[in-house]
Amino acid sequence: MGVTSTLLGIILLVITAAPVPKALARCTAPAFPVVYVIDGDTIVVANRGRRVTVRLLGIDAPETKDPRRPPELGGREAAEFLERLLHGECVLLSLDEHADTIDGYGRVLAYVTRERDGLCVNMALVASGHARAIRHFMYGERSAFLELERRARAARIGMWRRGAP
Repeated sequence: MGVTSTLLGIILLVITAAPVPKALARCTAPAFPVVYVIDGDTIVVANRGRRVTVRLLGIDAPETKDPRRPPELGGREAAEFLERLLHGECVLLSLDEHADTIDGYGRVLAYVTRERDGLCVNMALVASGHARAIRHFMYGERSAFLELERRARAARIGMWRRGAP
């Protein structure tokens, strides 16, 4: 699950945005403090005083931020779940040699691991029924994500509790 940290470092140096607030978790490299959660599959981390937007690789949570339509069913719950997992946390980012490193919106595509306990956040979202496994492109953990989704659907948890498509 990953490509060299050097490549990730180069990507994070290239992608910069507004400065970050000073009150964040103190992390030791190669971990990054989480600045905030955007929605159920996107977060912002701090890197050298700048914000970097990270799209969790291989998953798709219901949308909450599309200005053209109302939030999708389960979107708010997914965002709240991700906020509970990552508030005040340091995370490790891993790229995937089988997937793009940047998406069409300029976000880093990565597996996000909570540093304190090694929890793969991407997998936790799928296993809890708060996100789907992405099927339309290849990535290294695709079969594991698909199996986690199958189990969440069978258990009718998260978005599958309401019979999401």
